[in-house]
Amino acid sequence: MIQHHLLLSATATRRDLDDPATITAVADVIPDLQTLELLHALSIADGEATGRAAWTDWKASLVAELVKRVELAITDNTVAQQPELTEDQRVKADSGKLSVSIENRESVYAIEIVIPDSTGILSTVAGVLNLLRLDVRSARTKSVGNSAVMEWIVIPDPNAPTLDEAKLHEEIIKALKSRSTLSERIQARIDAYAELPTIPVPDPIVETFLDAATDATIIEVRSHDRPALLFGIGDTITRSSVDIRSAIVTTLGAEAIDTLYVTEIGGGPLTPERADEVAMRLRAALK
Repeated sequence: MIQHHLLLSATATRRDLDDPATITAVADVIPDLQTLELLHALSIADGEATGRAAWTDWKASLVAELVKRVELAITDNTVAQQPELTEDQRVKADSGKLSVSIENRESVYAIEIVIPDSTGILSTVAGVLNLLRLDVRSARTKSVGNSAVMEWIVIPDPNAPTLDEAKLHEEIIKALKSRSTLSERIQARIDAYAELPTIPVPDPIVETFLDAATDATIIEVRSHDRPALLFGIGDTITRSSVDIRSAIVTTLGAEAIDTLYVTEIGGGPLTPERADEVAMRLRAALK
């Protein structure tokens, strides 16, 4: 891990960024996107510890650009696979009850949520985490039977309240009872952020894959990260009368990659026309 971190930082020069062979070499020694995300965070922390003389905005931008290009080299348009569940998770899912567990890892929380499945459940839970001022760095969700199993890695912002399992359990129950109230509270937060100065960002990229899974259609969204992004994506898909059966979410620096396995509400993949319709709605909602 340390060697990979040094390689990531040392490679971030403008000349090397323009060399495809260098990008490929870095991608070859980094096994997955999660490791790349950790290395990026480690490079930032290490750079900031050296002081502004060594860690300039220019250096930070080069590292961020390197991460983005290595990310593309790792994925190479390969769709993320649905997560596998542990035996313990399957037992919890079979119970059909809401289960919440939190592991405090100093600066991040690892959260497992097993919850009775329903249309829009991903956006509901993502919305709860947003209101608790938790920034989603990665997520893995999968529906099994009548339950959804979710694993979240989140970072609390400086003003986030202390998180415990009872509090999160309570907030999820409240959100399930009144999803309209949840949407209103999240919209208020989005409106507040909209008043802050912003910088231009690229338009989101939404792609559909019709033949990559036998029982679902895959939608991949690549977007600049922003408050309640996952809630907005999930809400738009739900409003399209489409069900999210599984999701793999990764945030790398300021960019988010969301891979969603979706079906019609009654089951089965989307037709090409329906897939195009949902993709168009996502592009419009994320602009």
